[in-house]
Amino acid sequence: MMQNSIMRIAMHLRGLALIALFAGLFTGLLAACSMARVAYGNGEIVIMLWLHRYIGFDQDQYHRFKPKVDALFAWHRRTQLQDYVLLLREAQARVQQPVDRDALRADAYRLGAAATRILDQALPALAELALELRDEQIAQLERKFADNNRTYRNEYLNGTAAERRAAQFKRVAKHAA
Repeated sequence: MMQNSIMRIAMHLRGLALIALFAGLFTGLLAACSMARVAYGNGEIVIMLWLHRYIGFDQDQYHRFKPKVDALFAWHRRTQLQDYVLLLREAQARVQQPVDRDALRADAYRLGAAATRILDQALPALAELALELRDEQIAQLERKFADNNRTYRNEYLNGTAAERRAAQFKRVAKHAA
């Protein structure tokens, strides 16, 4: 029974870590914007609320895990944020120029490397948390991922290839407005 629980946790830990990672990475990349600065400045609270929605922390778990999230953000601000500022400055300088495939690949590589560094830093705390999740918390996590997968399938995978491209265009246009 314990082995099954650990395997189920491990299967979902990666997805949970990646979601948290990209949420943190996204807010870090946008830290140059004033609204994003507010979000990033409160990132610890946002991540804890987000994780609570996925897991349903009890009081003890919350109080044990919160300092670890605080430490992750402190590490990130101290050691990683300057790299994002440099990346954004370089991207800003290229914005008025033709798209350079090699530069985009290099940026994607740098973002992937940044994501890996955050994940490496966060995984010990996430693994510790995962080991103490109760069965009902694991079930809640599984339901949340199933809901997310269903929403993704409905929004991105339905219809013909042409219909999906048209829907993607509408989403991009909506976000650009």
